[in-house]
Amino acid sequence: MPVVIDERATEKNQELIKYAYDNLKNIPKGHDEYEKMISGLPYDCLDDVLCKGRVIAHEQATDYGAIRLRDFNSFESFTQARFDYLTTIFGKVGDQSYFEPPFFVDYGYNTSFGKRCYVNFNFTVLDCSLVKIGDDCLIAPNVTITTATHPTDPSVRRGCHVSHFPIDKILW
Repeated sequence: MPVVIDERATEKNQELIKYAYDNLKNIPKGHDEYEKMISGLPYDCLDDVLCKGRVIAHEQATDYGAIRLRDFNSFESFTQARFDYLTTIFGKVGDQSYFEPPFFVDYGYNTSFGKRCYVNFNFTVLDCSLVKIGDDCLIAPNVTITTATHPTDPSVRRGCHVSHFPIDKILW
């Protein structure tokens, strides 16, 4: 169940931070703005570390589609190369997961997939906070998952707000 944003929240979510540090790859450990971001607190979305993370993730998602079958001697080596590349984009990818390009991410490293997930064309995940997708999930074409939101009160809308988004297993 997604975390409800508390616009009055002032403390980082240590449970989410610990989960991220213990389970996800390529995250900016120890970075204050990152910890605020995944905790659903106002954060600076123009912070250099966060901006660079988004740019790298956008480029990696585009590059994934350039991994072509014709460049490999077997379908097995092609699918392994794609899988290996996915593990550099996302925080965690379970065995036997497969993605159809194109897909789009904000950070990528805040998203984890269980085993045997299939992600169809034009998947978008705005993973400013954690997105946990369990085993055996099938994601249809054009699905968008977003953790980013903004306060409804204009006086506090100056910051960026997010909420984590777990998806359990065996989903279609």
